[in-house]
Amino acid sequence: MKLIKKNTPAAPTFNVGDLVRWNENHFDGRVTETIVRTGTIIKLNRKTVDVQRENGDIYRGEPAELAAVKFC
Repeated sequence: MKLIKKNTPAAPTFNVGDLVRWNENHFDGRVTETIVRTGTIIKLNRKTVDVQRENGDIYRGEPAELAAVKFC
């Protein structure tokens, strides 16, 4: 039997201009610190997402790392 198509998990869909949130974990050998970051999507690629923070920093990551945030 031959595998025709592999089942892939559904990736979250994003649009340019969406607000997103992600976690950064830092471990210094003694303590783990989790920093929650938020930003706006400025560019979408097939495998990566570019996110700009309020201070102008741009981060690149995978869509699976991000969670969509809706502010009221």
